[in-house]
Amino acid sequence: MVHYVLQVNVILAICYGVYRLCSQGSTLFHIHRSMLWGVYLMAMCLPFVHWNLGLSDHTVQEMTAHYMTHLHPNDWPIGGTQQIPVWGLWILGVYGLGVLVLYIRFLIQLGTLLYMGATASKVQVNGQWVCVLPNNASPFSFFHWVFLDPARHTKEELTSILLHEQAHVRQRHSLDIIWAELVTMLFWFNPFAWLIKREIRTNLEFLADNAVCKQTPNIKVYQYHLLGLACGGAQKGLVNRMNRTPLKKRVLMMNKQKSMGRRGLRYLLFVPVVVVLGLLSHLDVLGRTLSSAPKDGEVKSSGVPTSCMVIVDGQEYTKDMNDIPPSDIEAISVIKGESATRTYGSKGKNGVIVITMKH
Repeated sequence: MVHYVLQVNVILAICYGVYRLCSQGSTLFHIHRSMLWGVYLMAMCLPFVHWNLGLSDHTVQEMTAHYMTHLHPNDWPIGGTQQIPVWGLWILGVYGLGVLVLYIRFLIQLGTLLYMGATASKVQVNGQWVCVLPNNASPFSFFHWVFLDPARHTKEELTSILLHEQAHVRQRHSLDIIWAELVTMLFWFNPFAWLIKREIRTNLEFLADNAVCKQTPNIKVYQYHLLGLACGGAQKGLVNRMNRTPLKKRVLMMNKQKSMGRRGLRYLLFVPVVVVLGLLSHLDVLGRTLSSAPKDGEVKSSGVPTSCMVIVDGQEYTKDMNDIPPSDIEAISVIKGESATRTYGSKGKNGVIVITMKH
């Protein structure tokens, strides 16, 4: 589990750097959105991908021999369990506390938005139903709901707001925000997880601004309107909000010449990055293969007594241990002495090898 978490965080860090390199100054916002989703999916899934490079992993007997030859008998685990050191418990506690705090905040924000959407007064603006915001708050959207205060804005401003928020609703931007929040919740200690979440929010505003610019004859008026909204109060973190992203950056992107399709070729840089990350995530296979290779004149031996009892997922295993795929093993432990005989009877007098498979 720890190995997986480390791999995910390294992949997020590297992919964030590659994304920034590819997207800098580009107006291909739909490609950016796909890339950011791809970064998350790649970080989550790549550690599970097995790259068979013709390298042999340890056999099960060699893995077990490591326990039997490198551990002092007094240090052998009892009952197939291993104790987590105190410092490890502190780290797990701090990590769990961080996840819990962010999870509670997420539930509060989500519950508040759902309550607002269900209880707010509904009025029609330009033929569309909207939820009326109290206290002169800034407009925002969440899934199919658009929240605004019609009395606060002119007719021209309402048209721009609705075009902007309808783009968020139509393109289902709330899914991106929810997914980014969940990933950040799990990897809150990684600054690159927060940076990627910020990139997602920024790009969603670029997408909505781009939709407005295609339907608005006077872009300057829309930009001045955004400037006026910059003084609005804070809203819930899960929403699509018009004035969240720094205005200077948004105005620059709205006035920037549209990127040509060939500029998208730079995103092919992600292909070798995926290959390299996949290789790096399985360098341990290469290391184990080289370290386990016999030296000149050396005869390789498994070091596992044939009289040992073998337990796989709580059941006695009588076949060849090397028929068990090493990649499917979650953990191996060895029990000996009184603990073995007390648990498994006379069959365990010569030691018991306990194997737990992945499920």
